[in-house]
Amino acid sequence: EVVDAVGAGQFNVWAVESIEGGIELLTGIEAGEWSVEGGWSEGSVFARCQERLDEMARLMRLSAKGSAVPEENENGAAGMQRDDQDDDEDEPDGDQAHRRRD
Repeated sequence: EVVDAVGAGQFNVWAVESIEGGIELLTGIEAGEWSVEGGWSEGSVFARCQERLDEMARLMRLSAKGSAVPEENENGAAGMQRDDQDDDEDEPDGDQAHRRRD
């Protein structure tokens, strides 16, 4: 079935030599190169992942200290807001302020 689907142009099979090659093929973005001096190459998939992991670790530390509350960013992704930040007066208080906007 797969061979027939490939022959009919309904399916593609791509050979890659590494996970990095697969990431680049699927995303169209450089997977990333590591350097001791600079970390992951800027704009790469691995750099973006590292940035997000660092942010999540920071939020976990804030949460563990009890100095942060959940909020959503402009993309609807969950994050944390420090308790001492001023809330936007236009947004409702309570659960409505933290509901996901679909």
